[in-house]
Amino acid sequence: MLTSVVWACQTPPYYTQHTCIKDECWYNHDTVVFRTPKAERAANHDVVLNLRYTPTYKYKSISVAVKTYDNKKLVRTDTLSYKCFSDNDVAEGKGAYYKEQSAQLPQLQMHKGHIYTMKIYHIMRLDPLNGISNISINIE
Repeated sequence: MLTSVVWACQTPPYYTQHTCIKDECWYNHDTVVFRTPKAERAANHDVVLNLRYTPTYKYKSISVAVKTYDNKKLVRTDTLSYKCFSDNDVAEGKGAYYKEQSAQLPQLQMHKGHIYTMKIYHIMRLDPLNGISNISINIE
């Protein structure tokens, strides 16, 4: 009998980081900032922004703006919308108490030797947003 074993190789993310929102209360002037290490080589990377919220967040969605800087030059601004509750008021996302939503940003073209900064803030009319517990980013 011939048995074959396949090993899955997975490259670790280039950069991953999370920030807790103080008192689970996010003001739109409280910009969350992520700064990458200096890029070792030129490459295109997938970017995922994760948002975690609690049952105290009562709104159907949340919209955020993401400003991306190459060194200190603004290269783009993206807007993401997360659906937090269905039309039947059922919480969306992964998790039991804390719910987490993920959104894909456009691919990031990184240049060797450059540092990238992402500045995230909510663009909701209501301020502050209660129940937002943390924001994380994965660059792969």
